[in-house]
Amino acid sequence: PAMGARAVECFVVCGLPASPVTVDGVAGFVGAGESYRPEVLSSYPPRARPRGAGADGFEPATTDDDRRWRPPWPPHLALCAMPLGVDVHVASDPPRDALAPTSYPVVLTDGDGAPVYCACLAFLAPVPSGTRAAVPALRSACARMCVVLVSRAPIIDVLQNALDAVVGRCAFGTQPRSDDPPIGIIGAALVDGLNVASSSTRRAIGGPIDPGARPGSAAPTRVVP
Repeated sequence: PAMGARAVECFVVCGLPASPVTVDGVAGFVGAGESYRPEVLSSYPPRARPRGAGADGFEPATTDDDRRWRPPWPPHLALCAMPLGVDVHVASDPPRDALAPTSYPVVLTDGDGAPVYCACLAFLAPVPSGTRAAVPALRSACARMCVVLVSRAPIIDVLQNALDAVVGRCAFGTQPRSDDPPIGIIGAALVDGLNVASSSTRRAIGGPIDPGARPGSAAPTRVVP
């Protein structure tokens, strides 16, 4: 029988951008212990802007091009997923109460007023490599990151269960580890593997995960909303 529609529209990673701005609007990295405005760092499936659109200061040539480039999440996703901002700490000595990953649901609306269901998982992690390269002072820092499963279907419990399974598969920490599956690979497995009208939420990541797998190679798993 045919598989159901995708349960997860996309997987989004939010966190500290390469050009940090404090929640109070001060540009630049002003030190650990401050909170910074979150931005979307990456997503799966990746969204490529049309050729020539914005790369050299040009706008998309047509409305259709603009619509194709527009991401499938509301523009305020990062701020709503991380309402307290991105907290930054010295990687070797983060606060104990900041270490445990937390998961929570967020329901947003898009420009047409339609609901967008999001399951969020926030945790401390090494500062993203692009941000470390742009801000050398952050090379020994860790910052909160939030991964978000975005769906148009009212299946928030399914999404939360999937993220809870992620917590069980990954050892979150402030220092880089080479033996855990990259979070991006797990996100791609969830997007490609979870379908509405099916049987089990945890099978998508219940088996072995190949850290070297290419995103998009996961076999679909059907889930019941």
